[in-house]
Amino acid sequence: LEMKIVSENNAEFKNNDLSIIMKIGKFIPKEHQIKKEDNFISKIDNQYPWGIDGIKPENLIEIKSIKITNKNETYNIPVNNLTGIYSPSFKHTQISIGLDKTIFIAMSNGDGAGAYNVVWTIKDNNVKDQFVFRDF
Repeated sequence: LEMKIVSENNAEFKNNDLSIIMKIGKFIPKEHQIKKEDNFISKIDNQYPWGIDGIKPENLIEIKSIKITNKNETYNIPVNNLTGIYSPSFKHTQISIGLDKTIFIAMSNGDGAGAYNVVWTIKDNNVKDQFVFRDF
């Protein structure tokens, strides 16, 4: 898929059959439930927060939405699959489509000690799997 960064907070990946629009934006702390342990953020909205590495919540960037459109269908990845995925990077995003039309969205996000990878597997307008890992 061809990637076009539409704006600082908006990227589109598309080919003749498919369009995937990702929107990112500022994390608004008061819109979330933040749990701290020993002065460090341990959970955000009851999820482990990936990509924060001590970043103050006011400086965090989150994924606001991922919308997949093919022919006449539109599918939005559910918010609970985006919760905990912080400091996203369009530059380090790859999208692959399997022979059975399964969509794989892979992102390398964060940096330094906060670096991590996430892979979503989407089939029939459903997130079948979400795998988050550190490769170091």
